[in-house]
Order: sequence, then structure tokens, then C-alpha cells
Amino acid sequence: MANNIDFTDINDMVALFNEKNEKEESDSLHSGFLNLDQLKGGWFKGEFSIVGGRPGMGKKGFILSIIRNLLHEQIPISLFSGNDVINEKFLSRVVSCITFRELPFNKDDIHKLLETADLSNIPFFLNIQPRMTLSYIRDNARVLVEKHGARCIFIDSLQNIFNSEENGNQKEGMENVCHELKLIARDLNVPLIVTSDLNRAIEHREGIAGKEPQMSDLRGSSAIENDADSILMLHRP
Repeated sequence: MANNIDFTDINDMVALFNEKNEKEESDSLHSGFLNLDQLKGGWFKGEFSIVGGRPGMGKKGFILSIIRNLLHEQIPISLFSGNDVINEKFLSRVVSCITFRELPFNKDDIHKLLETADLSNIPFFLNIQPRMTLSYIRDNARVLVEKHGARCIFIDSLQNIFNSEENGNQKEGMENVCHELKLIARDLNVPLIVTSDLNRAIEHREGIAGKEPQMSDLRGSSAIENDADSILMLHRP
């Protein structure tokens, strides 16, 4: 019986790779931070990316700035947030960022911002859900991509998803969450950018260099390292 063997000539393989690479580069989304875009080349379709940092390092502010820059190019964006409630402080922060207006601090100015902001032509979809399960994200993200044309999805945060899932072993639970998020990114063919907390190990290391975050500082680091296509760490020396 003859064996059916599939093979591809190396020249054809290289040509296919170059064609795919050129298309991906043209489809990549840039953050608007010049140094980061030069270093990374943007975020690509199907990419699962992590933005890590300790509390107060500006993870939420960082992704809101990227969202603002993408919206400036009229690129449809979605943000899933694990806030407990839709509070006016968080909402005013989002609105001020995406409308390029100064962030108000007193209650009257916050109300004025929310009442007067023109959001009619901004392709931004905000989903606030205190219990963000994987199935919830998967179902809603599919609708956002297929019906509303969302080209990038942000999630704040990875630990909120983990805590919303019925997990047994912590290591296996985080592995499942990261693996499923990567599948969602690949299946929907959009960048999926997720914030993540760091553990407290960084606080006990000595010296300025010791305070620089490492991948092992991520909560559930081994699972994240295995599945994430890129990992960014926010740090102020």
C-alpha cells in the first residue's frame, strides 16, 4: 500500500512565511508609545499579551492611554473591567482619557464631564463585570468582534478572571485561564491584552536593580510564561 506523504518545498514555505509576515506587519496595532512600538513592532492578530506590575504602577492608566491612541485612529476597541460597580470616578477616568479631556477631581466637575462628553463617534465598548468568567469573556468578545468590528480587546485583570472561575489547584487553574485566553485571541484573530498583578517577592529584594520586576514575579508565572506571546512589565525605579 502506498503511503500518502504531504510535503512543501522550502522555497514555497519561505515565500508563504514572507507573505504572511508582510500582511501581519501591516495589520499590527501600534500603542502610540514610540519607543515601545519600535521595540515590539505593535500588537498582532491572535496575540495574547500580558501587562504586569505592582499596585500603583499604572497598569490601568497605561492600557487606557493605548486605548485612547487607538481610538484616535478610529480603531474599534473593547475593554473588559472587573470593577465591582460602575462608579463615577472610574467612568470619568475612562471618558476623560478617550476624549482627550483633563481628568476632573471634584464631584461637580466629574458630573459636568459625564454630561457634556461627546461620545457619539467613538468606537469604544466598555464592559464592566465583577464576575468575569472565561465563558462570559468568550461569548461577549465574539459578539464585539463579529458584529461591532472590535480589533483589539483589553481585560483588567487576569487575577479577576482566575478568582471568578471555579478553580481547584491554583497552578492548574491559572494554566487553564491563560490557555483559554490564548485560544480566544487566536480564535477571534485579535490582540488580547490583559493586565496582571505581581506577587510580593519584589518588595523583599534589595537595591534598585532588585526592585526591577521579573517574569517569576507574576502571579501564576509559569502558566503565564507558557502561554503569553509577549509580557510587558511596568516599573518606576
